[in-house]
Amino acid sequence: MRCGFTLDHYSEILNIAKEKGYKFLGFDVKMPSDREKAIYLRHDIDLCPEEAIKMAEVEASFDIKSTYFFLINSCVYNILAKDCLEIIEYLRSYDHHIGLHFDCMLMQWNARNEINQGIEDIYNFLKNYIDLSPVVSFHRPQKEVINLTLQSLTSTYEPYFFSDMKYISDSRGQWRDGCICSIIKNELFSKIQLLIHPVWWRFEKKSNLSIFNELMRKRNIAMENYISDNIRPFGDMIKNRKK
Repeated sequence: MRCGFTLDHYSEILNIAKEKGYKFLGFDVKMPSDREKAIYLRHDIDLCPEEAIKMAEVEASFDIKSTYFFLINSCVYNILAKDCLEIIEYLRSYDHHIGLHFDCMLMQWNARNEINQGIEDIYNFLKNYIDLSPVVSFHRPQKEVINLTLQSLTSTYEPYFFSDMKYISDSRGQWRDGCICSIIKNELFSKIQLLIHPVWWRFEKKSNLSIFNELMRKRNIAMENYISDNIRPFGDMIKNRKK
């Protein structure tokens, strides 16, 4: 087994976890016994919703349900856009959970009461259009949200999920303590919150430059499709260019 940020190795990681008896749980479930092993598997969709599709399919092949968190204030995609809603619906067809991902710095929320109320207001609005689980995560979490317990929603950074269990992330396409496969294989922790960013995982290992170029191409296609459908002069220009 060769470690790397490939979907083949991701399959190996999931398989090891299943063989070692870990249960994959949503954030609506808390394990009653410390002797039971559990992984709370989470994905933050920071750039391209399309990146979630292959990862969701891999997980479904192992009958694993994870939670996908979509940014509500992204500059590169719109959670209520048709293409994003279709991807969310596809993820739900595999019974994956959908949560909201907040960048509090962009929202200019500072005090904890502002964060609590702001999140609740946005969740209550978006749940009318998206089949949401009552759970949220935070992009680049600041100190105000670490170990914050929300009034009516679950946070991935509340004490139970962040301080009371091992938190492991592939942020920046790196593992801080070595590949997660070894940690799971050696059963070093009984409960893990595992954050995987689909953006880093590919069918074959690629450089950051290649990943960047691929992401830009996908976002450009999405932008061209939107413009073509909604602004006729530009749409005609795009269609003529493709002839």
